[in-house]
Amino acid sequence: MLLIIIGLTLILLDIAITPENAGVMIELLPDFVGYGLVLLGIRREKEYAMVFHKAMLISLCGTVAGAVLYGMKALGFAGSAAMTILLLEVFELILMVILVFMITRAFKELGQDLQQDLKGKTLFYLWLCHTVTVVVSYIFQTEVAIYSLASLLTDILAVVILYLMYTNYQKLKAE
Repeated sequence: MLLIIIGLTLILLDIAITPENAGVMIELLPDFVGYGLVLLGIRREKEYAMVFHKAMLISLCGTVAGAVLYGMKALGFAGSAAMTILLLEVFELILMVILVFMITRAFKELGQDLQQDLKGKTLFYLWLCHTVTVVVSYIFQTEVAIYSLASLLTDILAVVILYLMYTNYQKLKAE
């Protein structure tokens, strides 16, 4: 389960550097690595929640799309293949929203199976806020910096809540 949390952290937190006049962008926390870690984590935990079976395909698609996108940006194709990059970014954004929703559902399912509150509802509302802020900040790009900040805050809160859910789940699983 820890791989899922680490993977989601890599997917949710986007930190990139763009050297001046280099025409390339390098993500310090690559999404494709995050999707790969989520995929490995889901494979280990798939027997505990049915939604994990569907989430495996989303993670695999995210790994491939993220790797292609990372390679295109790192190699400087941002100008010549701008439309392809935009489409891949939108595709990856949709995958991320679906994956976080599925993991939220999985934690809710796990909590119900263990008859414990793993804060799945709280995570769902954070997912909803995150989705709205990401979509709005993506549409308006730099014009509305407050949405980007709100998106970052919901990302951080989601990671903290996921970690707390993970620790509660581990305690319950050990009992």
